[in-house]
Amino acid sequence: MKHCPKCRSSRIRRGYALDPLVVRMFGFRELLCDSCNLRFRGFVIPGTLPRSGRHKQHNAPGKTPKLNSPAEGARTQRSRGEKKPCPQCSSDRTHRSHRRGVIENIASLGKVYPYRCDECHKRFLARRKHIAPEVA
Repeated sequence: MKHCPKCRSSRIRRGYALDPLVVRMFGFRELLCDSCNLRFRGFVIPGTLPRSGRHKQHNAPGKTPKLNSPAEGARTQRSRGEKKPCPQCSSDRTHRSHRRGVIENIASLGKVYPYRCDECHKRFLARRKHIAPEVA
């Protein structure tokens, strides 16, 4: 576990500055202490720092969120593009996910993109069909 060099707190997260690719390849990142707000560089094994709070899922898996108004329900039911069935739970509630790493970026050249299931949160790769826009 990483600790702040100033206050010895373990509440460390990634900093806001963009790290150069060469520095990131060796595992060094800009870090930020949540306790004393110190910015420092340190070696971090990828995946060991917690993600920021804005990506947290507030609802338990499998639960549907409570809707406050009909307009909010229409907004959440809107289709966000092509849906792919999840290979684990066969749900159609999936969405395109951000590409991570070199493999997924190379795979996207062949129209294979990452998707995430909204039910079981499984990430998977699937081929995307290109739908040509209708010309009037």
